[in-house]
Amino acid sequence: MAADALFGPDAPRIRTIAPGTAFVRELSRALAAETSLAQRPDALADAIIYVPNRRSARALSLALFDAAGGETLLPPDIRALGDLDSGEPPPVAEQALSGIAPPLSGTKQLGEITQLVRGYYRNALRMDLPPASALSSARELLRLLEQAAMSETADWSKLADLNPGADLAAHWSRSADFLKIVTEYWPARLAELGATDPFRERIRAATALADHWREKPPGGPVIIAGSTGATPPGRILMRAVLGLPKGLIVLPGLDTWLNDKQWASVIKAPGHPQNTLIRTLMALGRSPDSVAPWPGISENGQARARVRLIHEALAPAEDTADWRATLENLARASAQPIEDFVRDGLTGLSIANTPNEAAEAEAAALLMRETLEQEGKTAALVTPDAGLARRVSALLGRWGIRVAPSAPVPLGRTQAGSLIGLCARWAADPGEPAVLASVLKHPFVRRKMESGKLDLYFLRGPRRWGSLDDLAHSIDTRHQLELHAPFRREDQDEAILLVQRLGQILEETDGDFSLLPSVTADQAAKRVADLAGAISETPLPWAGEDGAGASNLLQRLADLGPYLGEMSPGSFADLVDAEASQPAGADRRP
Repeated sequence: MAADALFGPDAPRIRTIAPGTAFVRELSRALAAETSLAQRPDALADAIIYVPNRRSARALSLALFDAAGGETLLPPDIRALGDLDSGEPPPVAEQALSGIAPPLSGTKQLGEITQLVRGYYRNALRMDLPPASALSSARELLRLLEQAAMSETADWSKLADLNPGADLAAHWSRSADFLKIVTEYWPARLAELGATDPFRERIRAATALADHWREKPPGGPVIIAGSTGATPPGRILMRAVLGLPKGLIVLPGLDTWLNDKQWASVIKAPGHPQNTLIRTLMALGRSPDSVAPWPGISENGQARARVRLIHEALAPAEDTADWRATLENLARASAQPIEDFVRDGLTGLSIANTPNEAAEAEAAALLMRETLEQEGKTAALVTPDAGLARRVSALLGRWGIRVAPSAPVPLGRTQAGSLIGLCARWAADPGEPAVLASVLKHPFVRRKMESGKLDLYFLRGPRRWGSLDDLAHSIDTRHQLELHAPFRREDQDEAILLVQRLGQILEETDGDFSLLPSVTADQAAKRVADLAGAISETPLPWAGEDGAGASNLLQRLADLGPYLGEMSPGSFADLVDAEASQPAGADRRP
């Protein structure tokens, strides 16, 4: 058996792909070489590969196709490990083995918790919490429930015994009383519904699958690749994979150079990038030096020196006291003079000081554009600042370079999301000049409805009307108020025709909420969808990924309608704005 064989009785069960390496591409390359995938298209057909999320699952499928030479192949069963860590019920394969009825969907979880939150405010504080605020509080409580379930050590029964001191007694009492929603009312509501705990069910599903593997080990390879093992379901499956004949765990960027002292320091630093990986290895009963490197990856001197310097720069503060001694040890291990080692590690790195965020984004965009103009070169922007990523993406878009930021963009920042938010606000008060002007100037609307004269001459200044009919009358009689009006009679007639056309659209879609004392979310969501479709160019509001997100948001609000009850039209508009401010994917996670 080759020393770098991935599978076999003597092959390492845990490997790592070094940082700075294309993880998915290297994973696919070695798997294709190990199984002769180019010659045997079905070589991985019986394999199960877990990756962190659905995006990486799609990337792996494409990378395996490329590694096989672009030939047709029977792909492995690629599963998203994140499905066990998400707000959705566990995947069918795992859920079927758990033998328990599926838990509530993410929307139903959110709706039930929202009802409990609003009930608490009515009974304890004698106030009616707005739907948007209730949903926000419910989301935070669901995150708390999830974190408690995933920690495996949280014990809600000890909450009442905690005593923060007399100065905080009143505040603590109110907080503890509010948390009864998750400690008492939520379990009681689940029992009443006959539903299982949606968070602990993920652990039960992973445990059931692990037990199934022990009883009937899969005949093909089972690989967990790219996961840090940050959650209990992931670690449960990792332990099970280590016991399989062809089980393999591939960790991302583990620092295998850590000594015992550094390992102990990293464990004490939760924010360290290696902390989760080290804790996962501890949970698996392994040490970093037992993890083998991924075969076929060769590091040159510069890459190795850079990785070592970066790892040391990220070391806990107490381990960075003597930098000179640390650099000397690193250089000695690389068999280089310290000056050459540092030079190799810093070659190609530079620092640019910019006066503000706009200049910072422009500099990054120009550097990326310059790199992409050179044949065969690629560029990437790595930043924790999602705002900077969006700025750079917008600047690149001006030059025809389409690079979508990987961080989720709130739906309200997209054209489709902003349109439904404006339509909800417009439906609440059709005569509101600022909202009406914004609707008519929206990119999806302005080519269908020319609003120049209406906006320029009749919407600006103090509001003298209520409804659209009042606005039309105000336009018709405006010359009586302005002796030296800048507009002509033809301008008035054109603006009146547009106002009448808008009124007709509102009438046909039942989109005027201003005369209704209250609406329900399901009723209002449908009417806003009809209004957005009628006022814009078809099918722009619902086209593409952003359009699907807008449609999903309205559908989610419609599903939440029975839990939210009746609300004022303005409250519904606030609700749409609040939901649209959530990152993309909020329809799948609470």
